[in-house]
Parts: sequence; C-alpha cells; structure tokens
Amino acid sequence: MEYYLAFLSIGTIVFISLLVCAALACIPAGIARDKGHPFGIWWFYGLLLFPFALIHSSLIPPAGGSVSLVPSQVYMGDSCVESYSSELYDGPGVSAWGYVGLTFLWFIPVIGWLCWLFTAIFSKNLSKRNYARSYFCNFILLLVIVILVVVVLGVLVATGIITQDTINGLFGQQTA
Repeated sequence: MEYYLAFLSIGTIVFISLLVCAALACIPAGIARDKGHPFGIWWFYGLLLFPFALIHSSLIPPAGGSVSLVPSQVYMGDSCVESYSSELYDGPGVSAWGYVGLTFLWFIPVIGWLCWLFTAIFSKNLSKRNYARSYFCNFILLLVIVILVVVVLGVLVATGIITQDTINGLFGQQTA
C-alpha cells in the first residue's frame, strides 16, 4: 500500500509539471500568434524547447512582412492629412504576451541579460526598446533602494541603535 501512495505522489508531481510546461508553452505561442504565426506549432515548439522558443518567438519578424504605422503629415491642398510611414521603426507594437515573454526572457541569467541589453540599445521596434529601457530603470531603482537599506542598517548597527541580534530576529534567524 505504501508503494501505491508513493507512486501516486510521483504521478501527481509529473502531472502538475506537465500542466506547468503546457502553460509556459503558451507564452512563446502567444507571442508568435500576435506576429501572425500559427499558435499550435509554436505551442508544441515551446513545450519541447521553452527557452529557445521564447527567444526565437521574441526575435522573429511578423508573418507576411507587415509594416508598422507611424503617423507623418502630408499636405494635400489646404488641409493637412495624416498618413502613415514606416520610417521610424519596423514591426508592430508589442502585445501583452510580448511583454510577458520579454520579461521571462530577461530573467534568464547571462543570455537573457544580453538580450535585454541588445534590445535596449539596438532594437528597431520602439515599443520593445522603450520597454527594455524602462526595465533597466526599474532595475537601477531597485538596486539603489537595496543599497540604501544596507547602508542605513549598517549605520544603525555601527552606532549601536540596533544590535545584530535585532537584525537576525527581523529575518527569522535564531542566535545560539
């Protein structure tokens, strides 16, 4: 009977893992679908090779070579008419799935960080470039806050206002 319960728990873990993988595969599939590519093929690709599918779906161009629309002014007679050109950037704006995919991509150590850096500097898509830059600003802001907290705690400990035991108690560490 114990063997059956152990097998059931392993089966449950495998089932939950498969559900999580299936859900994660929807991210690159959604990004590719928003660019005009078939959802099912990209879902299967994401199921088998999620990190590669995520990177690939973020970098592929739109299907059919669609052109982004950036307003420019054209004068026709007495009136000013807005027309659209693709001079500033190519590619459509980023969808909600695109932002989710980019965020997961940038969480990957080293490779994701390089993709983040290249997107912030070299992306022709204005939406992706601005999102990467805002993500960088958030990262710098978080880093400054962490450094300030560490410095303030260090000053409080150095002056004796707070003891090391108090800090250990805040983080749930017990002293012997």
